[in-house]
Amino acid sequence: MKKTPLLLAAAALLLLPLAALAQIDFYWSLPNPRVPLYAPIPAIIRVTNLTGRDFDLGPRGNAVLSFEAEDSAHHRLEPPARPRPLFTVPVVISNGATVTLTVNAAHALGITQADSYMLAPVITVAGETAYTGKRLALEVQPGLDILSRDFGSGSPTPRRASLRLIHRDQSDIVFFRLDDPLNYLCFGVYELGSIIRYFTPQVDLDSSNVFHVLFQNTPDRFNHATFSYDGTPIATDVYIARVGAIGMVRDASGNVAIRGGIRFTPDPDNPGYLSAPSLPPSTPTVSFGPQGSPSPPAPISAPGKKHFWQR
Repeated sequence: MKKTPLLLAAAALLLLPLAALAQIDFYWSLPNPRVPLYAPIPAIIRVTNLTGRDFDLGPRGNAVLSFEAEDSAHHRLEPPARPRPLFTVPVVISNGATVTLTVNAAHALGITQADSYMLAPVITVAGETAYTGKRLALEVQPGLDILSRDFGSGSPTPRRASLRLIHRDQSDIVFFRLDDPLNYLCFGVYELGSIIRYFTPQVDLDSSNVFHVLFQNTPDRFNHATFSYDGTPIATDVYIARVGAIGMVRDASGNVAIRGGIRFTPDPDNPGYLSAPSLPPSTPTVSFGPQGSPSPPAPISAPGKKHFWQR
């Protein structure tokens, strides 16, 4: 039978959905499927562009990366009224190229309650849906409140600083949360790392309105993190000490410092790593001279092996 142009056109229309499905090779994962409420939700997304043209996921590009979410009652979440952009700079994916991206999915989701959710990313190009990723489970928890303190009154507005605990990957992970209790506003929730609870964590505010957090990370290591009054992370230091010997102290001027610990220092030979400090012996020996008077102790030599601590 002779094929007419009308039949050929109909066959081409039937093949269009199949071609559209193959335009983008899309894979994604959630490194942390359990997070506290209002914490970042990191997502790793690998995109292979097979559309035949370049597209840009940036703020003024011709493509958009977004997320869909459904709660445990199968209610679809509405996107936030003012979603924060996932990208602040152009992200161009050329035709045939594969790009791996890490984004904070919380910016595109309006999650305001602890619950179990199903998430799926969506890429649209030129206003048309190009691909919807597989649905992955995300558990959002309030977190165990292990420490909470209220600071300030009047102006600036008060702050509530708390430490929240999440059990993940067979470890207890601690998060710093900062709220404005008068306006029911959360400034942010920030992961500090694993914690062991032989040492009671400490939170304080210095005279410059900087928050200080001290907690135990390993049997002999303690982390000291600082945040601005609006919750912006400032710095993190690592100390070596023994439980009962380290703590935060405040002087008469309101300055906060760490007492009883020795701080790790940046290693000049390995950028991004910290060098362990040298500790004095726990039981120094004293030898007596011929007249019965103690002789000066021998100088302490540096350890033969250098230890490094990654931030």
